[in-house]
Amino acid sequence: MRFVIIGAGQVGESLARFLSRTGEEVVVIERDAERCAALEEDLDVEIICGSGTHLSSLRQAGLERTGMFVAVTDSDETNLMCSLLASQLLPESATRMARVRQHEYYNDPGIPAMFKVDFLVNPEDLLALRVQRILSIPGARDVLVFEEGQVYVVAFEISKESPLVGRSLAEIGRDMKDNTSMVGAILRQASSARSGRKLLIPGGKDELMPGDLAYFLAPKKALDDLVKLQRPAVSPVKSILIGGGGEMSIHLASVLQGSGWSTKLMIDDPELARRAAERLSGTVVIQASPADLELLDEQLSDGVDTYIAASQEDTLNVLTAQFAHKLGVTRTIVVTRDPQYVKMLRAVDVDVALNPFDLAASFVLRNVHQVNVLEVNLFAGEDAEAFEFVPPKDSPVFGKPLKTVKFPKSTLVALIKRGDGVILPRGDDAIQPDDRVIIFCKRGSVGALERVFSPSWKW
Repeated sequence: MRFVIIGAGQVGESLARFLSRTGEEVVVIERDAERCAALEEDLDVEIICGSGTHLSSLRQAGLERTGMFVAVTDSDETNLMCSLLASQLLPESATRMARVRQHEYYNDPGIPAMFKVDFLVNPEDLLALRVQRILSIPGARDVLVFEEGQVYVVAFEISKESPLVGRSLAEIGRDMKDNTSMVGAILRQASSARSGRKLLIPGGKDELMPGDLAYFLAPKKALDDLVKLQRPAVSPVKSILIGGGGEMSIHLASVLQGSGWSTKLMIDDPELARRAAERLSGTVVIQASPADLELLDEQLSDGVDTYIAASQEDTLNVLTAQFAHKLGVTRTIVVTRDPQYVKMLRAVDVDVALNPFDLAASFVLRNVHQVNVLEVNLFAGEDAEAFEFVPPKDSPVFGKPLKTVKFPKSTLVALIKRGDGVILPRGDDAIQPDDRVIIFCKRGSVGALERVFSPSWKW
């Protein structure tokens, strides 16, 4: 598929980087000449130095043969106008997406039709939803959701005291009530600390080890049993402090206060602090910078059990999160704008690291694949994908025991949704027509999986 991306800021670069790794044909239109030069050095994509609001740049990008158009500049108005102009050149089958941050656009049901947009992308909203889900499950390090909220993937760090240590995944599965959860992926510390963690897509004989970050898949109704199995050392969240940020932090506070948690927000800019106080009736707004460690200490010591470092400076976020950890705050979350930080932060005292622009890329990617993909989630610092899809009609895998299907290496069929029932499959189970399937795989394996499920695949 050919992609045209307008804007090479944080969202555009993150999306272009991922798509280029998967072999897609990518064109990026960016106005800033220095930015264009840097991207040409760094990414294997076509760069056009121009504007997405100029028809000459859009024609140069080859919109007539484009399958997906994504406008992700820093301006909502520019993105919407780009989509409207591009609709004159794109094929009818092309998918059009636009990034919007202002909620007056995002929440207006008439905007998509007015500007010929199929999907609106809001990284701030995606971030707030992800944080809310993580904090809702005691001990969770990450949470992915499928089947419209009925199936969860929850990451837990395995402690030395965990009853799961040293046991095979097959044993753990047998002990689970009604076989209601399974491990779909593991992040394990590499032999060299410098190498960070490595990703494993495990089999039944693999064992869990202390320090593993294990991604468990379970139906929503089995989450309580899954949490009990982990025996997390942390209690449910009660009080949250958000340190720094702008509109993203204000929106995050709005979502968290709406979940019933006691919420405080430290925000340095006087005007932003005033607007936040007006909008957030259930949040204590403190006009101050989290870089003021004396004040931060005072606020954290006031019963806070969760600290979210969300300033616009990644380094400050890491430092204040580590400061909170040393003060005994139970959970720390770092919001980072640099995709490399997500991997780096696995090695320091930070519980969760999230990049809103990676979350936006996940949102876009659900429309990339050839099979009928319903949901895509990047996780483990973009090293892995978990996606839900409906196999195409007449797929050759139907009726065949999974153990006989030649799936790509490091691939796991984690769940089959059949009617109202959920199956955590074993080797003798088979996918049937109309099933919905959730698969875990390493990044870059999706194309090979598409071929396996394609009716034209030769066995």
